[in-house]
Amino acid sequence: MNPSNSDKTDSALSVVHRCMALIRLRGWVIKLFLLSLAFLAMGSLAQAQAPKIKVLIIDGLSNHDWRHRVDIIRAILAKDGSFEVDVSVAPSTVGDPAWATWRPNFSAYDVVISGYNDLLVSGGVPWPVEVRTAFEQYLNGGGGFYAYHEANNSFGAWPEYNRMIGLGWRNANYGNAIIVNADETLQILPPGSGQSTGHGNRVNVEVKRRGSHPIHAGLPTSWMAADIEIYRYARGPAENLTVLSYALDPTTQLRFPIDWVVQYGSGRCYASSYGHVWSDQTEPSGTRCAAFQTVFVRALKWLAQRDPGTTTPTDFPTPSAISLRPHERGVSGLDQAQAVGAFANGTLPTSSTSPGSVLVQHAFPLLQWESPIEAKPWPGSSDLLIAETDGRIYRVPDNDETTT
Repeated sequence: MNPSNSDKTDSALSVVHRCMALIRLRGWVIKLFLLSLAFLAMGSLAQAQAPKIKVLIIDGLSNHDWRHRVDIIRAILAKDGSFEVDVSVAPSTVGDPAWATWRPNFSAYDVVISGYNDLLVSGGVPWPVEVRTAFEQYLNGGGGFYAYHEANNSFGAWPEYNRMIGLGWRNANYGNAIIVNADETLQILPPGSGQSTGHGNRVNVEVKRRGSHPIHAGLPTSWMAADIEIYRYARGPAENLTVLSYALDPTTQLRFPIDWVVQYGSGRCYASSYGHVWSDQTEPSGTRCAAFQTVFVRALKWLAQRDPGTTTPTDFPTPSAISLRPHERGVSGLDQAQAVGAFANGTLPTSSTSPGSVLVQHAFPLLQWESPIEAKPWPGSSDLLIAETDGRIYRVPDNDETTT
């Protein structure tokens, strides 16, 4: 049977309708694709425009090499690029007249890092009451506190500080200690049970992640940490405390916490035994450790109530081998340099913005420079660091007779 003209017409119309439907579908697909690109672009723009995390480092007293450590961690944070860092050096002795004016403005920062350690000073070196109160209020109100390594040795007579850090270097009769059982449950040792806080030699040791805290999100279940101290029987109130990781102590064959967090009011605290820097360590393995650097940066972001991320670095250590990054060298203050935009209301910038902690000095009268310079003290020396804007850096004696 031959199809009628009507059937042919219906068939042609059906083809046309299908074609129109495909065109409309293709149009929606294109629209959805473009909309997705727009959302991705908006997300990237929002991330690019996110303000930097403002960090205050407090130091000035320690049995560790705090000056070297400050330079190292500033260099690490400068390399990450997410942070603006200031340093406040507190007085180191009781009765120092400088205590009368040392008043850090905690509220201006997202996170405070402290390595201040008065353990070896008889009677301690307490911060002024006004500073302690301000720090308690800052943290209770939502601030972040990173107790860097030996900072958990400090201020044993300050009750609120003990609550902030959760566990510290304390006598056996003070506070609770924590042992991690084989099934990762926690054994709480009351005051008088176990020993005073201590540690053996620094070791490369397998650290095991406990739980799924955002600081460790995406990381493997264990990794080899470099040159770390395992604190045995760290003690304290241990209130609102979460153990994030642990390691097996080779001496006692017990598992002790490596890092932990404490909720203090609306604020967040982080403490660990990572990142050891001693006076004889020019390039400390503990701070070159890829695990330390990864967790350090992530912890600061989490303390600032930002997303710490979930990507595992390609050089992150395996459970059986450490991973050391090149030693981070930095010049204190250069991490605070503010980038100038290519245009400001259509006008090119005429000068850079000088970092607040870099001392800008006039060039020596006997020296001839080919481009504008900045000068500041050379770290750990009486010499000066002279930086030309074309990228050349010089180390010169600090006197007006210098000619080369």
